[in-house]
Amino acid sequence: VKFYAYISSAWVELLDVQPASVQRGMSDNLPETRMASTGDLSLYLKNSSGIYTPGTTAGWKKGIPIKEVFTFEGEEYTKFRGFIEDITLEGKPAEKIVKITALDWFDYASKYPVVNPALLEDTTADAAITELLSNMPIQPQATDLAVGDIVFDTVFDTVRGNTKAYYEISKLVNSEVGRAYLRADKFNGETLVFESATSRSGTRKVKQVQLPAAQSSNLLKEDGGALLLETGDNLLLN
Repeated sequence: VKFYAYISSAWVELLDVQPASVQRGMSDNLPETRMASTGDLSLYLKNSSGIYTPGTTAGWKKGIPIKEVFTFEGEEYTKFRGFIEDITLEGKPAEKIVKITALDWFDYASKYPVVNPALLEDTTADAAITELLSNMPIQPQATDLAVGDIVFDTVFDTVRGNTKAYYEISKLVNSEVGRAYLRADKFNGETLVFESATSRSGTRKVKQVQLPAAQSSNLLKEDGGALLLETGDNLLLN
């Protein structure tokens, strides 16, 4: 296993790496798991020569890409790819150890606001995610977006100046009853995956019910009856 940082327009191997740990954002494969959280990589480096002193080495700073690569039967596979979030010196007074924490693309998506998405009508989740990504300065390395099963009447109609991409993707995934996560990718390091409800090959099927115009103010059950509150009042669509 080797670790690299993208410094001065080239991948530079990190030497003297101590035991490292990687946490993927998708913790399990349970049906109720919809959206992956941010994955992270933590590693320690020997720093006897002081080459990893934060703020002094050219190009060595927060935000630069970092990746973990392992070799299997002569071929290299990228296990994790992300961006350096934090660099700290440890082992005082000598400060002979530097700790690096890197986070994957979902951290960027959860921190930075959505930029000018077009208002979409009659759109599936995959098209909405594509539009969302089109205006983001930092893209996932690759995408694998299944065609959504649900056609949304309107998408991005409630986006504000501080709306985050992670939040919008989460809304789409939960409405679709699908799943979104970053998959480890041999060549790209990460692939943003969106799975629709049917692409998950589960037993639950999403059923769409046409709502008669005369009853459009109330939310209905699949059998056509009104869905009521505990008070007996109708549950309004708005």
